[in-house]
Amino acid sequence: MRQDIELLTQTADFVLKYGFLAVGLVLIFIIAPVIYKLAGAKRLAQGTVVFGLAFVIAYGVINLIKVVAPQWISAQRVMISGVVRGVPNGKSVQMKSDLWRVGQAYTKREFDTQQQNVFNFPYLLVTELAPTCLAVAMESTDRNSDTSQLFNIAPVTADDMALNVEIVIEVGKDQDKSILNVWREVDGRKSGGAIRFQPLKDLDPGCASASSASNNDWSIFTRAFAQSTLTDADITQRLQSDDVFARRDARIALSRKKDDNFKLIEQLLARDDNYRLQLGAVVALTGMPEDQKRQLPPNVIAKVKSLQNSTDKTMRDTAAQAIK
Repeated sequence: MRQDIELLTQTADFVLKYGFLAVGLVLIFIIAPVIYKLAGAKRLAQGTVVFGLAFVIAYGVINLIKVVAPQWISAQRVMISGVVRGVPNGKSVQMKSDLWRVGQAYTKREFDTQQQNVFNFPYLLVTELAPTCLAVAMESTDRNSDTSQLFNIAPVTADDMALNVEIVIEVGKDQDKSILNVWREVDGRKSGGAIRFQPLKDLDPGCASASSASNNDWSIFTRAFAQSTLTDADITQRLQSDDVFARRDARIALSRKKDDNFKLIEQLLARDDNYRLQLGAVVALTGMPEDQKRQLPPNVIAKVKSLQNSTDKTMRDTAAQAIK
């Protein structure tokens, strides 16, 4: 998979570098003479030559920029590859980086040849810059049983961008919760010891959010809540997203709402037809300060208590934590 993406990006860079030159030469030496000879349109032919010269000049400018200020050319790309191993059946993997432009993470689900009901997810993260952290989420494939967990994999260094280096992430168990053991492999051989990572708390935004907030920038799922307040409609929509990062961000935004927050939570808790909306509201309650929880209306408390009898373990445990 990494080789395929490498070929595509090299092709894109080749087109960017030589495309302008090729178009310019074709306009000057082929199209313009044909127009002049067949149509006798001297001015049109001259205009075509001018356009061709503009493309040739653009080619020269791009080459000059690559020498003087290569960071201005967005065709530069960084790739991090590896595999998430030992993912149990019913779980999938999502990834993001800590960059403002988080890049694209490509994953492929494969059967584990040594274990039944276990899958591996080879991944390739393509970005314009080198990240310092990877946010890895494991989520349930069942929309009515959200057991997602988020991990920060850090640090990530420039050495991890080498073509012969892979970051291997293996799912393990610590009592009743999942953990990740992470190590590097160079040319297919393990290099150094494994580092263990614990899952983040439910309302911890993770490193994929920290960069957005600190840089005051915007991404597909805005994480700088201090700079951009999500509306009730935004929160409701994102709580139902298949993107685990979007759901987590919406829960954090809901837990931090100061105006009429109980009204929205009450509406979400009443949605017995929508598991993700109900769970999102309960998770948001777990992150509220105790003095704020003491102001919860009796009907909200009663609804949360009733969810402690839910058939879903995540809902039961979260509801118990919300009003303990």
